Amino acid sequence: MPKKTKEKPTLGRVLAERIYTRPGFLARQLHRITAAIFEEETASFGVTGLQYGILNVVEVEPGIDQIGVCNTLGIDRSTLAGVVDRLEVKGLLARSPGADRRSNALHLTRAGKRILGEIEASAHKAERRAFELFTAAEQAQFQRMLARLVEHHARYAGMPKRVPAAPRPGERKRPR
Repeated sequence: MPKKTKEKPTLGRVLAERIYTRPGFLARQLHRITAAIFEEETASFGVTGLQYGILNVVEVEPGIDQIGVCNTLGIDRSTLAGVVDRLEVKGLLARSPGADRRSNALHLTRAGKRILGEIEASAHKAERRAFELFTAAEQAQFQRMLARLVEHHARYAGMPKRVPAAPRPGERKRPR
């Protein structure tokens, strides 16, 4: 009986079997795709997705310090410091002395409030574009599944666990 020769793996086969189908790889690609679509839709505002997130947090929690923003969005301190610097230079965010000498309280400027109001429609359009191939029900299911996964593993992203949203009418709450 002849010996079976082991077929040498090709790069394409290895990528297809070990990389391209992995959830982490797919999640990273989805982030890149959604960030690029967000950038296209909001280009005229000159605000990145991360800056948009920070502006939203500061709008809801005026006076929040930078560590509070880091904890809310799962951003490391060194990244946030540079982004806040850029938002301040753009005139969208202002810093003032915080509760102690080592912290800064963050506030939206008038321009920050204005741009946040104006960018909202473009941000929603970007989200719709990113997921347009799904039906509304599929989009809702996908978002719930992603949120559940992120919530379950929040500690790896430096984020606190959020309070789970109440189930929608007619929806069963799943055990965790």
